[in-house]
Order: sequence, then C-alpha cells, then structure tokens
Amino acid sequence: MTRAIAVATVLASCLAAAVPASAKRPALCDTRSDTQAAPPYVAIFSAFPAELVPLLAATEINDTVTIDDRQFFIGRMGGVNVVLSLLGIGMINARESTERLLANFDVAGIVLSGVAGSQHNIGDVVVARTWVEEGLRKVWKVNEAMHALAERVVTRLPEPFETCATVPPTDPNGELVCMPHVPALVFEERGESGDPFGGNALACLPGGGEVLGCEIPQALVAAAEKTPVVTDVADEETAAVCRVAVKKRVPFVGVRGVSDGAGDPKGDRGFPLQFFDYYRLAAINAAVVTRGIVAELGAFAADPNAEKVCRRLAQRKWRSAAELIRSAP
Repeated sequence: MTRAIAVATVLASCLAAAVPASAKRPALCDTRSDTQAAPPYVAIFSAFPAELVPLLAATEINDTVTIDDRQFFIGRMGGVNVVLSLLGIGMINARESTERLLANFDVAGIVLSGVAGSQHNIGDVVVARTWVEEGLRKVWKVNEAMHALAERVVTRLPEPFETCATVPPTDPNGELVCMPHVPALVFEERGESGDPFGGNALACLPGGGEVLGCEIPQALVAAAEKTPVVTDVADEETAAVCRVAVKKRVPFVGVRGVSDGAGDPKGDRGFPLQFFDYYRLAAINAAVVTRGIVAELGAFAADPNAEKVCRRLAQRKWRSAAELIRSAP
C-alpha cells in the first residue's frame, strides 16, 4: 500500500530506532507528535501495494528507510507518528516482516489494513476479536484497547465508505459498478488466516503491478491524494502478524475490507473473480477505518482530560483502558 537514501543513513536510522529484545515497549500515547515524525511509532502494515496506497496518500511522509529490500515509510497520520510498510502476501511473509519491523523500529502498536473474503457484504470492513491459523487450534486475541479504539470509529469515520468501483480496477474506462448496500464497519469474534503457499514465502514480482508487485506505484499514490478515499473473515496474513505481536507483547488489531463476499451486483461469483474486481474498493474502506483508529489514538493522546486513558495504556492495563475508551464522550 519515495526518496532514496544513502546506506549510511539507513544504517544510522535502523540503529537509532532499534529496540533491544529486553527493552520495554513504549506507550501508545507516546506516539502523538505535533512535529516531524520520530519514535515511537504506530506501525501500519498491508500485504500488497494497492492496500497500502490509500494510507500513504493520507500520511505526511518524512523519510523512507530500506531494510532487507523492504521500504518503510516514516511520517505522521492524524497527529500520530507512523511507520508504514508492505508485509508481502502470505503467512511466511507476514511473520518475517513483522519480526523485521520489531527488530528495527520502536513500535508501540500495530494495525494491519487490507482486504479479505467474508460472509459480509463487499465493501464492508470487518474487525475480528480473535484470529486463528487454518488447521491449528491456537487462538490469538487482538489487543482489547486497540479493539475499543476501532469501536469508536463506527460513528467517527474520517470519510464515508466507497460504494462504487471501476471494474476492472486498473482500467480507467472500465464499468462503474455500485453496491446495492451501504458498506458498514462490523465486529466479529473470529478471523482465520490460511497458507495456500505450503509454508513458502510468495515472492513479489518487480513490475508486477498493484497486487503482485514489489513497488508502490507512485502515480497511484498521487491519484489517491486527489480522491476521497463460520469464519467471519478469511485472509492469508493477519493471524501470523497477530501471533508475533502477542508473543512480543505489542498491541495489535487487524482491519479487513471485504473484497469477495455477499451483495455483488454482478452475481455471487466468489474468489478470485470478485477479488480482482473489488480489491481497490475494499482496500480504500479498510484504510478509512485504519485512519480512524489512528486518529482516535491521537485524540486521546492530545486530550488533557484523557490522562487516565493514557496512563492505563502505559501501564498495559488493557481491559481497564478499553473500558475508559468505550465510555469516553
């Protein structure tokens, strides 16, 4: 979902932002800043370029760091210091990218923003409370305070959800298809991530475009800046990121826009036909919710009357922090 910098600068930035394994993770409210972005950060991940583009378009990018051929975009979103990057597609890429992030950046929380298949309507955005890996019993819970921030977005969307999509997305002269429903932000108990790649990391393709490509299409970012942007949900990355975040004790929440699901005006065609028609629509709506979560965190961090919320977050008292977040006006 850039400026080249010298290798020496990259190494210096990485060393400055690196967090020793024994170090205590920073508090979420410490990510608030009114000046140029600096640690600590809220990290925002997406699997492929089209998912990250609407988020980059909403971010004041201050710097770009390359680590192991992965670009990390450092900036500010909604008054919060953020670092954005591509995970790559699939469970292995998701795990390795999350571990790389936490080894090199001072991260207070992680939001994963992308698309998924679901029983819900196309264009809806689903936030699940727990995630499992296909075929395994272990259940990974998202952070309760981060989930509570997402709940507040229901009535505080930064902008309305998109309801129409050009099909196919990459054809400017394609058919305009509009959903017969108004997309909604919905909350579910369970999400599942599968690994169709047999334990292998799916390599991105140089020049592979906005789904399979390795690069962020800059023309697409520029266009986005000018445009208002029994498993309940299934994808190929979220459970892996959640697993690493839980083990590293980093607050995490996953946000998934529905690309293939119900309510398709072209008929119930399923994956992959629906995915390749509606991935941009789903990614834009997921980005709206992700931006809302970050904005809610920034608002609490900037509010002198919300010191108790920030104190509970700093103390990692997630349940009581969540209760305060839900009861706040």
